[in-house]
Amino acid sequence: MMNISFKRLFFLLVSCIAANLQLYAQDKPILIFDTDFGGDADDLGALAMLNHFHNKDEMQLLGVMCWNLEKYAVSAIDAVNTHYGNPNIPIGRRLGEVHETPWNHSEVIAKDLVHDVTLKNVPDATELYRKLLSKSEDESVIVVAVGPLMNIKMLLDSEPDNYSKLSGRELVHRKVKEFVIMGGNFPMSENEWNFDGNMPGVTKYVLENLKLPITFSGAEVGASLKTGEVFNQLPKDSPL
Repeated sequence: MMNISFKRLFFLLVSCIAANLQLYAQDKPILIFDTDFGGDADDLGALAMLNHFHNKDEMQLLGVMCWNLEKYAVSAIDAVNTHYGNPNIPIGRRLGEVHETPWNHSEVIAKDLVHDVTLKNVPDATELYRKLLSKSEDESVIVVAVGPLMNIKMLLDSEPDNYSKLSGRELVHRKVKEFVIMGGNFPMSENEWNFDGNMPGVTKYVLENLKLPITFSGAEVGASLKTGEVFNQLPKDSPL
């Protein structure tokens, strides 16, 4: 989400997820979380809350896909999951050149908390998406995306493989129930990070090729909400 801290707070995403959890209370929701973890606090808070729901058996966190190619992002995601007792939740990464971003919080989390994966030893997000979806029941998975949508585009464009004979589009439309996307600034905006991501055309392509229900959470919803001070009261070993 780049350096726009607290504009789009994790509280909003959690509220959106919670609403969907209530909506699907009769059938425990199965979620894949697609995140650009490392920049703003909302992704970190959302991942912590998803682990909480997962541990309470109110939902299943099937996997986490990392858009951010910052050196410590994947390790920090694994550290958060491990902290909450879920070290085996699979993580996928976007392919590309790894970089370091000192102002990201991932390095601090990765160096302070236990983890055992890095960007170098996790699968490509497209491969993991296809693996997880191929093993899921039809129309059973909710994809929650809180960063730029390149991982989704790559999944839609993927070819049949050892996991499924279906193309990416066919696999998504057979296995996914709904997308929850944090992005945009409604009713109109320009260059909002999640819909821009320095990747022109990606969001347009994804939205034109998804023929499934989509719930949007725009920047305007959380722009006036400020939070975080209470986290200073948490134990020092908390990732938050």
